[in-house]
Amino acid sequence: MPNPALLRPYDPATGLRPIFDSIFKKAVDSSAVMTLAPKMNITGNGKTIAIINDEDDAVPVVEGMKKPELNPTVEPKYVVPYTFAKIFTMSKQYRRDYSAIYQELMKRAPGAIARGFDRAVFGAYSSPGTGFYQLSSASGVNLAQTEGVWDALVEADTAIAVADGMLDGWALSVQGRAIVLRAKDNNGMPIYVSPSLTGSLPSLYGLPAKIAKRAYIPGTPNTVGFGGDWSQSGYGIVGSSYNIDIAKEATINGVNLFENNLIGVRVEADLAFVMADPALFVKLLDGEPVDEPEDPEDPGEGETNG
Repeated sequence: MPNPALLRPYDPATGLRPIFDSIFKKAVDSSAVMTLAPKMNITGNGKTIAIINDEDDAVPVVEGMKKPELNPTVEPKYVVPYTFAKIFTMSKQYRRDYSAIYQELMKRAPGAIARGFDRAVFGAYSSPGTGFYQLSSASGVNLAQTEGVWDALVEADTAIAVADGMLDGWALSVQGRAIVLRAKDNNGMPIYVSPSLTGSLPSLYGLPAKIAKRAYIPGTPNTVGFGGDWSQSGYGIVGSSYNIDIAKEATINGVNLFENNLIGVRVEADLAFVMADPALFVKLLDGEPVDEPEDPEDPGEGETNG
């Protein structure tokens, strides 16, 4: 028998959200941002978090002498989650077997959520609102510079170090990966062998590299990836925001579901992103940076709502 409980966002008997736990675990694995940045707790109405800058080291103290005092600086950051939603159309016959809807959502929903969230964080379109931070405000480094890819990576590392950060990972588009793989040494041999960027655990400059299509943002020049001190950022998922709704009489993009024997399945969740300082990140470009980048395009995949 079909089991509607498979699509229940919350199971009061167990306290679990079986389908959403599966979908969002897969979404985290698919998202560059959620793979590189640590997870934080977030509430539905947002919250203010304290960014504490405290890099003072312990020092030796002579017996009987006063212990040194630390004077950290505290910067409040207001973080707000926004709704990321996607509607999937399916044949009406799926309603006969809820497990079939579950399987279809497991194939399609995690990638849609991951891609939409990455695009928002990377700045492919304007911020959904106050309290959602974007990497598009970071400075740019030309990955295709004549000095070579290695010099570009060192330049990115240096820029983050100057901001008192430590480069710890990359989000690299397919186009950015191609630029890196084309890099040659003086003997015409590839500097970066393919397995380092095409294997199951990609790495670049000795650091984790997450390959993500949405890390490519058209412009003049194009953005082909990001590097940063991801430990100084965070993402959040509001647990109570998980939701699935099924409609059979709506009109989606001009298509009447009832007339075409279709159903619409909407998956949504509230997600947030914050970073301590844009200077702790760099954009990887395929040309020289310009002072005023083009305005980002409007959202074209899914939707976000405050």
